[in-house]
Amino acid sequence: MGTGAGGYFANNLGGTGLIAYGDAQAIQCLSILGTGVYAVSASLADLAKAVHGEISNSNPGAYSAAVRGENKGTGGLGIGVWGSHDGSGYGVYGTAATGVAGYFVTSGGGAPSLYARTEGTGDAGQFQGGDISVKDATGTETVEIAPSEGSTGAQIVLREADGTTNGVIIDGEKIDDVNHGQIDLYMDGTRTISIEGGEQATGGQIRLRKADGTPTITLDAELGLGGDGRITTDELQITGGSDLSEQFDIHSLVGNEPPSAGMVVCIDPQSTGELVVSGRAYDPTVAGIISGAGGIKPGMLMGQRGTAGDGQFAVALTGRVYCRADASYGAIKPGDLLTTSYTPGHAMKVTDFSSSQGAIIGKAMSSLQEGKGLVLVLVSLQ
Repeated sequence: MGTGAGGYFANNLGGTGLIAYGDAQAIQCLSILGTGVYAVSASLADLAKAVHGEISNSNPGAYSAAVRGENKGTGGLGIGVWGSHDGSGYGVYGTAATGVAGYFVTSGGGAPSLYARTEGTGDAGQFQGGDISVKDATGTETVEIAPSEGSTGAQIVLREADGTTNGVIIDGEKIDDVNHGQIDLYMDGTRTISIEGGEQATGGQIRLRKADGTPTITLDAELGLGGDGRITTDELQITGGSDLSEQFDIHSLVGNEPPSAGMVVCIDPQSTGELVVSGRAYDPTVAGIISGAGGIKPGMLMGQRGTAGDGQFAVALTGRVYCRADASYGAIKPGDLLTTSYTPGHAMKVTDFSSSQGAIIGKAMSSLQEGKGLVLVLVSLQ
C-alpha cells in the first residue's frame, strides 16, 4: 500500500466486516506510513464493535491477549493502545467477571503504570463502586480507600509494611461517637493519636495516648455542650518564658513616662481591677512587675477577655523577671529583698524592715551597685 490504509473493512448493517482464522497470525498487515488496520462500524445496535478480539479457549496461556497493542518506539512518543470518544461515552472500556478489568504494568524506571489527565473540566480519574486497594511489590495491601464503611462515610486506611497493622485511618464519618470525621494514627497496632471533627454534639478534639493506648493529653475545643476550650494533661512544660503573668490595664503617674516592661506596678485605688505605675517607697499595694524586660518573656499568660480580668500589659505575679531598680537607696546584691521606691516604676533594696511588711516585691537574683538598671528578680509578693 502507499500512504493509505493497509486494510479497510466496513459493514454498515450491523454485521462483521471481516472474519479471519489462523493457527498463527490470522491477519498480518503492514503499513509504512499509514494505518495497518482500519475498522469501522456504523451500527446503532447495542454492543456493536469496530474490532472484536476473542480468546475462545477457557484455559489460555499466560498473558494471552484478545487484543494487544504494541509500540516499538524508544523515543518517548507513540501509544500502544489508543481509545477515544467524541461524546460522553468511554474511550476504553474493560470488564471482568472475576478477574481484573484493566491491568497496567511498566518496566521502565520511574514511569507510571497508569497515567490519567483531563484537558477539560472533568475528573482526571474516577473510581465508582467498591474499595480501591493499593499493594506493594510483594502484593501486600498498604493502602485501602473505601467509598463507604457500612452505613457511614468514606474511609482511608494506610497500613504498615506488614499489611496487618494500621498506620493511619482517616474516617469521613465516625459513627460510634455521633457522626463526625476522624483521623486515627497507630503505633504497632495501638491507636496513639486521634483528631476528631466533633466529640458527640460538641466541637473538635485531639487526643494523644501512651504506647498502651491510655489518653494523657486532650485538647478539647468545647468542653461539654457550649463549654469552654480545655487542655488536659498530666504535666505541662513551658520553654518560652519564665514567669506567670496576668493581663492588666495600667495607668502612668501624672507627668511620668508611660508603662513599659520592667516597671513596678501597684493596685490603682481609683479603677477596679487596674494598676498604676509605682511612685512611693514601701507601698503595700505593690502588685508585680511588667513582664518582658531583658529579653525574658512570660511563660504563662492568663486573662479573661471582655472582663475586669483582662488588660493590655502582662504583669508578672511570680517567677523570674527583670525589674527596673534604683541603687541610689542602697547597692543591690543577690538575695536582697526588694520593695517600691520613690523613683517611679523602680524597685529598691529593703533597708527598713518594719516598713516593708506587705510591700516586698521579691528577692534580687543579680547585682546593681549604683544608679539605675535592670535587676533579675524572683517575684514573691509578701
